[in-house]
Formats: sequence, C-alpha cells, structure tokens
Amino acid sequence: MDLRQLEIFVKVAELGSFSRAAQALFLTQPTVSEHIRTLEDELGVRLLDRLGRGAAVTKGGALLLGYAQRMLALSREARGPLLAAAPEYLEAAFEEIDSAHGSFDGYLYERLGVTESALEQMRAHLLED
Repeated sequence: MDLRQLEIFVKVAELGSFSRAAQALFLTQPTVSEHIRTLEDELGVRLLDRLGRGAAVTKGGALLLGYAQRMLALSREARGPLLAAAPEYLEAAFEEIDSAHGSFDGYLYERLGVTESALEQMRAHLLED
C-alpha cells in the first residue's frame, strides 16, 4: 500500500466514480482501476462496489477511508516544511527524472499514466501563475 493508491482510493470514494476520479487526478480511468485493484488485492478486501457508471464504498472501504484521509493529511503536513527548507532537493530530483526519462512529462506519462491532455492542462495552469 502506498500513498498514491490511497490518494486514488479517497478520490474515487469522494466522487463516487472511477472516471471522475481519473479526470480529477489527471490519470486515465484504467490507471485508476488498476491502482484500486492492486490495493484491494494487497489488503484482501473489496473496498468499492462497482455500480454501473459509479462506485460506492463498502464496509471495508469505509474503515480504510478514514485512515487513508488522515495518512494523506499527515503526508501533506510533513511535506510543507521539508519543501520549504530544501528547494534545491526538488531541483535535483527534477534533473534526475529528466535524465532517467528524457523529460518530466515523459515520467508523468510512463510511470503515472498521466494523459497528454492532462499534461497540457497542468502546463496551462502552471503558466497562469
């Protein structure tokens, strides 16, 4: 179980839809489904009931949901001071990703399943600031 899987699970639970969660997270729907399936397999518990075009949290999913939300909140809380204290580490990480994958966009696409249209939306959002 990793934080990315938990983030995806929480988003599907909040939105009640794999496709809306995928859109909100700038992922493809199959990528979201695979992360959920992997998490369910690892835990040995069905977390979501697939209901036609939607999804509903099961009893087991409801148990995990509260923990997942707290774990994600703690992760965000911990990142803030670390990122503020050491921006040079971010630059080094981006350089490492660029050298290993050709580009940061390539990394997002290959490793995380981020779609080209989502990359364009992210670029546009970043350029607005």
